[in-house]
Amino acid sequence: MSKPQRSTRQKLASHSTAKVEVFTYYLGIYLNILGMAGMRRVHIYDLMCGEGQYADGRYGSALAGLRRVLAYFSEYPSHTLSIEYTLNDAGMSDVELGRRKIDRVKERADRLPFSEVISKGRFAIRYEAEAYQQATAGVIERTRALAEREKMLLFIDPWGYKDIEIADLRAALACGQSEVLLFLPVEMMYRFARKAYHEPFSGGEALHRWLTELFPERLPAFANVHDFINQFRRALQEKVQVPYSSRFTLETEDHNTYSLFYFTSSRRGLKSMLEAQWKHDQESGSGHKHRVEPTFTLFAPGEMTSYASRLERFLGSASTRTNEDLFEFGLTEGFLPKHTADVLRALSTQSRLRVLSLDGQTIRKNAFYLDSKYPRQVSFTLLSP
Repeated sequence: MSKPQRSTRQKLASHSTAKVEVFTYYLGIYLNILGMAGMRRVHIYDLMCGEGQYADGRYGSALAGLRRVLAYFSEYPSHTLSIEYTLNDAGMSDVELGRRKIDRVKERADRLPFSEVISKGRFAIRYEAEAYQQATAGVIERTRALAEREKMLLFIDPWGYKDIEIADLRAALACGQSEVLLFLPVEMMYRFARKAYHEPFSGGEALHRWLTELFPERLPAFANVHDFINQFRRALQEKVQVPYSSRFTLETEDHNTYSLFYFTSSRRGLKSMLEAQWKHDQESGSGHKHRVEPTFTLFAPGEMTSYASRLERFLGSASTRTNEDLFEFGLTEGFLPKHTADVLRALSTQSRLRVLSLDGQTIRKNAFYLDSKYPRQVSFTLLSP
């Protein structure tokens, strides 16, 4: 497959800017959650961290992530969470020829005011220039030594995916205390999927390996690139053996599509990621609209409008459902509690929903207790129209 031109690597494209914003917004939400929960330490690895700052002055994930961590320490000084941040990239710079990317990152990161939190033992940073396979092996080994109140986040943003092994992702997630964010060029993968699966060609070996591992019996039919993304995510989630995943789709102005995949064993982590994603899709997942500027959307066209019917089917498939059931269902479908509450409110208005207290406490009108911060026990029954 063709490689990006140098000019692309010198500047941070708009879809990459959105990707970095999702990553950093998620990071801010989740660090706050971990801090409030009394977590002791989180390890953050940016395994292919890039240039740090690009020719157009924009920050990549390395510096943007560090700035988000710095903001967290400033916003929540009473927290005791400590953070270990590892930035790794073995490549040479495309912005300053002859320099290593990691040296450019370190030069700029060293200017950030971390001295106070470093002196208090709450922050440590490492710069490495290891090949991806070597860095991944170290990460996997580190996950096996995580203490009870420790977490790990792996951000993997390659130019392509030939070095990434599904078995390594599974091993990195096996402890149940780690999360993976993986950015992939899904448009190219979708475009060449059938050819690479059946007739491996030069340059398509990595895609052949991925697809035959994810779909060993046969390659399914894909209606479009969004269907490919959804089926790919579900298959990869099954292979890496975690209960939760999401994907954030980014479409450029020339209709090239990328996807940021997220895998976790933590429901709190999933909710944080969905909050970050919905921050960038405030049109309620209405679909991809090709404008002069790229649009960044969570869902393929029609998915938001079909959520109400999917939730109704879930309610109607059992005599009763609890608030815990609906909270879980919404998140795994890619929706926040407020979206589920909107559907339930509409059903209540139509007198199609019976809500009962299971804990003996009074139920307020239109209060559905869908968030874990409301420890209530409530049941829901779908009534016939």
